[in-house]
Amino acid sequence: MGQASLGGWLESTERVAAVKAVSAWIKRSDRLPDSDITCWVFYKRLLRVEVCVFSVHHQCWDDEDGDDFRFRLDEVSHWQPYIVPSPPSE
Repeated sequence: MGQASLGGWLESTERVAAVKAVSAWIKRSDRLPDSDITCWVFYKRLLRVEVCVFSVHHQCWDDEDGDDFRFRLDEVSHWQPYIVPSPPSE
């Protein structure tokens, strides 16, 4: 499959590599965010992904608005920064 057959998209292996580079899950036991940032988190008890804000001061995961407690540190097994893609150029 060439680029023309994909309508201008990159080859599928290049797309997969690009997505993996941006969306790598980080084990909570390996590292926590070093600032109060919005993240995707994997809530292990219910096996689901949610958007939360990490609170450095309180060492917990707050709700999406960052103002109410949502999860204790140990309730989340993995996280990654919440990255919003750039808007389309056209």
